[in-house]
Amino acid sequence: MRKSRPTSRSEHPTTSRYDASFRNDAVRRVTVDGETQVVVAREMGVGESTLRRWVADWRVSRPTDSPRAAPRTISHGRHELVEAAVRVVSRGGLKAMTYRSVAAEAGMSHGLVRHYFGNLDELLVVAMEDVVTRIMESAGMLSPSSDVADFSLGLEESVERDAESQAFISEMVVQARRQPKLRPLVAHMYEAFRESTRVQLQQRGLGDDPALAAVVFAALDGLVFQQLALNDPATTRRALNRLNEVLAILRHSQV
Repeated sequence: MRKSRPTSRSEHPTTSRYDASFRNDAVRRVTVDGETQVVVAREMGVGESTLRRWVADWRVSRPTDSPRAAPRTISHGRHELVEAAVRVVSRGGLKAMTYRSVAAEAGMSHGLVRHYFGNLDELLVVAMEDVVTRIMESAGMLSPSSDVADFSLGLEESVERDAESQAFISEMVVQARRQPKLRPLVAHMYEAFRESTRVQLQQRGLGDDPALAAVVFAALDGLVFQQLALNDPATTRRALNRLNEVLAILRHSQV
């Protein structure tokens, strides 16, 4: 009989590692210390999707006087390279992202890309993390509101303000079909967006319904993609107003 392989602590952490103290420490590092979720999840041995859920729940329930996140503990040069990578990919696609193109966009030596990130894959992970957080904040996906009428309010404006970040996301989604190594990264991104949508709907009285969150986010995702392609924010705005009307009817039916 084949002996079962011993299970390591990293594969199945004990319950004590996920107690309130552990969760609070992980959330504090992201929300107060300003560390990226990718780094915190990796160092603390917790799944990124789990950490995102803890952070989302904290943001909904936090006191109004709770401390805000400190500026990222990231050097100026490293931050500039992340921003440069987003711009390069949004304009020329993932194929345009090289050590030299990112460094040139940031006005730095291409050797600094390896110095700060080691390789382009690591830079891409950090860039994706930054973009997802930025979009969530800009699009109101972290709002503490309980009003259905303001759900996704101003989404079309956030797309116009930061079209580069949205274009970066769209490029990653398209390329994930052609490059399987990108699929886990894109899957984590979508899971984060759906989880945030679930929290937003739940706090507006629509129940804890992951399937509804998936449907609603799919609608938002499609509207953003179309606005990027057609530059028609008015259509997005009208569609969002109708979506909120539908959600209001659904909420009323559950009362």
